[in-house]
Amino acid sequence: MTKPTIDRIWYVYALAAAAILVTGGVVRASNEDAFIVTIRSDNGLCMDVERHSQEEGANLIVYRCHGKDNQKFELRSSGADRSGDWFVAESVDSGLCLDIKGKSKARGTQLIQWECKNSDNQRFDFRPSSNRGNTGEIRVKHSDLCLDAGADKSRAKVTQASCTGSAQQQWTIRR
Repeated sequence: MTKPTIDRIWYVYALAAAAILVTGGVVRASNEDAFIVTIRSDNGLCMDVERHSQEEGANLIVYRCHGKDNQKFELRSSGADRSGDWFVAESVDSGLCLDIKGKSKARGTQLIQWECKNSDNQRFDFRPSSNRGNTGEIRVKHSDLCLDAGADKSRAKVTQASCTGSAQQQWTIRR
């Protein structure tokens, strides 16, 4: 059995997202691969641009889910290769992309928002858990590490870490 691609995983979400985009009043550029989702940690905290910042370099943290735009990300396919089906994630609130700070490959490096450049430190692959198709690890292309919510408590910074499958690395993609 082949690994599901990002397009196949999110196809169902794209159909429902169209209704949300219309009823929520959010208008985005017409990109067939793009739609808005919220990324949740396994313990029910959402990925969040800290303090609703509009600035480059602002930290990504996990925080109580409130559904505002600093917890919503537009995901766009950025191509596939032998190692994954890659996407970029742009903050709906700031228009900046998720980015591993300084293109570092080191474990523990912070996830921030930065100008969208589609560079490998801004490209991610979703790897679903076998038992939950919309939950799994998010791997960073340039480092081959996974996004990690640390202690998975409110205000914990999202970093990259060795992929272990731990609860802090299980992200659920929802509308």
